[in-house]
Amino acid sequence: MIDHEGEPIVYSTETTDRAKLGFTHYSYGFVSHKFLDAFHLMGYHPKRVEFPAYYGGRGLPGVKIHIIFRSTENIQTIVGCYNICCFAWEFEVLKTEERPFENPFANQKRMLEACQEIWVACDYTKHVLEKSGLQNVHRIPAPITPPEVRKNVSREDLLLSLWKIESVLLKVSNIVPPTADHVMPLIFRDCVIQAINDNCLFLTILNPHDKRKNMQEMIFGFMNALQQRPNAVLIIKLVLAEQMVPLAKVLDVVLRHYFDGEVTIACDRIVVISGYLADEELATLYRLADFYLCASVAEGQNLPLIEAMSYGVIPVSTVHTAMADYLTEDNRIPIVTRPFSNYRREMAADITGRAYSVEFSSQTDVGRALLRACALTPAERLRMQKNARDTVTRQFSPRVVADKIRDRFAAITGKGRKNDHHL
Repeated sequence: MIDHEGEPIVYSTETTDRAKLGFTHYSYGFVSHKFLDAFHLMGYHPKRVEFPAYYGGRGLPGVKIHIIFRSTENIQTIVGCYNICCFAWEFEVLKTEERPFENPFANQKRMLEACQEIWVACDYTKHVLEKSGLQNVHRIPAPITPPEVRKNVSREDLLLSLWKIESVLLKVSNIVPPTADHVMPLIFRDCVIQAINDNCLFLTILNPHDKRKNMQEMIFGFMNALQQRPNAVLIIKLVLAEQMVPLAKVLDVVLRHYFDGEVTIACDRIVVISGYLADEELATLYRLADFYLCASVAEGQNLPLIEAMSYGVIPVSTVHTAMADYLTEDNRIPIVTRPFSNYRREMAADITGRAYSVEFSSQTDVGRALLRACALTPAERLRMQKNARDTVTRQFSPRVVADKIRDRFAAITGKGRKNDHHL
């Protein structure tokens, strides 16, 4: 039995095992940790329910609210609890029915309706769910804790602190036998130092198996921009478990399979790192970067982009789905997009069996945005950096999210916000 120590709230989530970085639904584990920051501010310390199905028909005495951080097919409610599903979805269609002999758990609407309430991270998802007939949907995004302010720390010193991080240069081929990739500490990459000195260091963080990221066009667009900005560097941080795919093999085993057709690419200005990074190492990467590059065709919240903004990193990004909530003319360089159908096979929305489109940007769109970013004046950079930080504080700080949660708890219990800890 779970020992909830009198807490009125419990939560269940997908795996948070570091060894499964990059696996399907792993991001729900990240989201749950973010929400815990807001709960702690409110005086709650929810316990994780490892197997909620065990308590499904039994209930948990004294527990009143069950927060679910799971994909719809894995939702498990607990009888006697007010079940709240934190749901991420970034497509214009939702699965609302079952075909003959189809697993009923695949029906997203049916699974969400098993919960008393749904929390989503962006207005786009809220609109899609309400349009599909779902009720009691509220925008409660995952919170982002603002970073500590550091003064008088040079970027060179920041780079030196990353001496443990290994890297490889982008080099993939589908037409020649693979060769061993040359692994080198990131701090020894002269190109990174050049980009820091020229204020044109770009960063992106992605799971290469996630086809929403539009990785091919992003890479080609960056390579095109190098013709006019040869000192620019793109650091690609892959969200993968090195126990499964060592860095020396990641280009051949993973990356080359995500390019269309038979291609050979080599670029000494694109640096790839992988594996688990400690919080401080990731924070240092954000502090080093001038720009965060995002060419995604759809996003449910895009936590790495928001985290980068909290450090004053300027987004060079598509502006749609979740990003439309927080990217404005004052805090980002936009990448032009257009609706595009049949973008990739095996996208998550394929389960709906319906036609849908995503917002696609070409390598030309990406390249043009990159050049606009590099052309910013120092005054424009400072203004956008400040606006990026301020946006995150206004919309995503734990205190702001905690206030939204208090409002929901007050509505659920019928009590005022002052009594929210006494559910």
